[in-house]
Amino acid sequence: MSRLSETLAILLGVDVLNPKHSDRLVRHLQRYFVHFPCDLVIDCGANRGQFARECRLAGYRGAMRSLEPLAAPFAELSAHAARDAGWTVSQLAVGAANGELTLNFRPGREELASALNAEPGMVDRFGGLAFSATETVPLRRLDGLLVEWKVPTTAKLFVKSDTQGFDLQVLQGLGGRIAQVDGLALEMSVRPLYENMPSHWEVLDFARANGFEPFGFATVTRDTTGGMIEYDALFRRPPRRAIP
Repeated sequence: MSRLSETLAILLGVDVLNPKHSDRLVRHLQRYFVHFPCDLVIDCGANRGQFARECRLAGYRGAMRSLEPLAAPFAELSAHAARDAGWTVSQLAVGAANGELTLNFRPGREELASALNAEPGMVDRFGGLAFSATETVPLRRLDGLLVEWKVPTTAKLFVKSDTQGFDLQVLQGLGGRIAQVDGLALEMSVRPLYENMPSHWEVLDFARANGFEPFGFATVTRDTTGGMIEYDALFRRPPRRAIP
């Protein structure tokens, strides 16, 4: 199916992705990018570039910036981005301050790396939480990075954050420029994987307080009873209505 045919199908409410994607964030991204313009996707906690590649799978063809702090996944991320002229990568962490951040991780399972300690009760469920190494990385605020990147204050942004318990700090680092963010994708934990991480209710309250509404949810992991442990949440800023 051509890109034009896909777009027309989505506008008519027809899903065109492979059925294996039915319970994944990529399906919601596909709908989002057809209906809402975006000038830049910012991918925080990019790991090996899975989210950015899902954006391309979902039909997004604009600029992307992926940020990954750890050396091993960053090397793979760089290799993927080298084949895409619209995809830029940086090796750093983002948060509410500028400085340095020490991350805990298990080699080979860097997708679970966190600045927080693992919740003891979750280590058996997620082997990657049995941390055995650390890496100290640069830490930057997103509002400062937007200035460095010369992103206009009129640009429409889409921000994804999957930083293992650090997402609220990532969003706080946008400062006033969160007003430019029209789309937001976050991995949320119903049950905490890390000690002292914000609950998903706190993150939902932050999103609502900053003018976002839910656009789509997708399960990430479940326990042995079928109960949800983590989910992906996609938010959008409702269209601004003219004052009568």
